[in-house]
Amino acid sequence: MGKGRVGKWKCCVSSDFTADERMEIESIKMYKKDLLDDIQKLKSEIDDVMAQILSFESAEENKDLERNKQFSNGKKKFNMDPKKGISYLVENKLLDGSAQSIAEFLYKGEGLNKTAIGEFLGEREELHLQTLKMFVELHKFSDLNLVQALRDKKKHSDRTTVNKRSHLLYQTFLTDNSDTRECFSASVHSCFIPRELVLKHE
Repeated sequence: MGKGRVGKWKCCVSSDFTADERMEIESIKMYKKDLLDDIQKLKSEIDDVMAQILSFESAEENKDLERNKQFSNGKKKFNMDPKKGISYLVENKLLDGSAQSIAEFLYKGEGLNKTAIGEFLGEREELHLQTLKMFVELHKFSDLNLVQALRDKKKHSDRTTVNKRSHLLYQTFLTDNSDTRECFSASVHSCFIPRELVLKHE
């Protein structure tokens, strides 16, 4: 009975519409179908974009891991042979090869052997001299006395290198402390001459 009434109602409804109205209803149905298709396509495109984003993020993570691995290898090479270590880092685009980038790398000094740093900075080639200059300039000596400044510098280099290039540190110190004119030689003496030798000569 229910089915008969529904069928009769559909028949009655369809017969109640004019031809133009029926065409309009069909047009609405087609529009609805097209709209649903567009929504489905949009969902598919969104899924594709999300998949690309995830793939990109994964690739970036892998790239970061590879970069960190290369950095670690570069530091190990540097500690064994400073020149070869820097060359490796430059070849793998971890440093741009400029004195500034090398100086910043050495100044941070994470995982680097201090003797290897001193060895690299002690070379006489122009790149090494420029790197040493930049390296010294990275230190902040304002509000320090000269002995403190020298001790801070000593943390990053060996005695020979500091003695050979101490004038650079002195110039930087005076720039940061323009009103200070302490005796440079006495300060270097107190920083780098072993205490037992000083007592021996007193």
